[in-house]
Amino acid sequence: MSARKKTKKPRVVVGEGKVSKVQDSQAEDSAVEGSALEDTTEVAAEPAEELSLEEQLEQALEELARQRDLHLRSLAEQENMARRQDRERGDRARYAVEPLARDLLEVVDQLEMAVEHAGAGAENLVQGVSLVLKGLGSVLERHGVERMEAEGEAFDPAQHEAISIVEATGDSEEKSRPDSVDRVVSAGYRFKDRLLRPARVVVARAPAADSSSEPEKGKKGDES
Repeated sequence: MSARKKTKKPRVVVGEGKVSKVQDSQAEDSAVEGSALEDTTEVAAEPAEELSLEEQLEQALEELARQRDLHLRSLAEQENMARRQDRERGDRARYAVEPLARDLLEVVDQLEMAVEHAGAGAENLVQGVSLVLKGLGSVLERHGVERMEAEGEAFDPAQHEAISIVEATGDSEEKSRPDSVDRVVSAGYRFKDRLLRPARVVVARAPAADSSSEPEKGKKGDES
């Protein structure tokens, strides 16, 4: 049998000073870890403040009321929008022929002027144009266009357009009283509940005071 040679392991000798330093370092690390563990334990030992059941219920009810209010507002806005859209669609359908009616009024004015200024010997032409005017007026009335009577009425800026002013020559029983329509140049029309075109009119105003009589009065007073 072959004999095994025993190998000797090198022996490390550490000085006493170095051993003490290592031990001190390990002690410091242990102290730091212990303090950190104590701090963590203290933080974990303070539980978060919990709300009572009554407070939790109150918060839940407040949030539910807020959500319900937002929901109701959203429904109201949607309903208002739907109503507005329905109203706009209804107005478009109700007043769809308004532009056409306004254009036809110019044709009516021209035909009326033709009848008014027809010369002698044009009786047949006047009669034919009058029939056309009557038929056109009937068509406009069927579609909601109404002619407004203005002559002799009190002047209304919302319905009348004054193109000229004349002095009133009559009393309150006559048409030419102050602030009234003395003459209609072109008729006004309504379309359903809207003013389609104001009447162009001549307005009567109160006559100016006669200043010539005042000196005469003064003269008579001096003579007396």
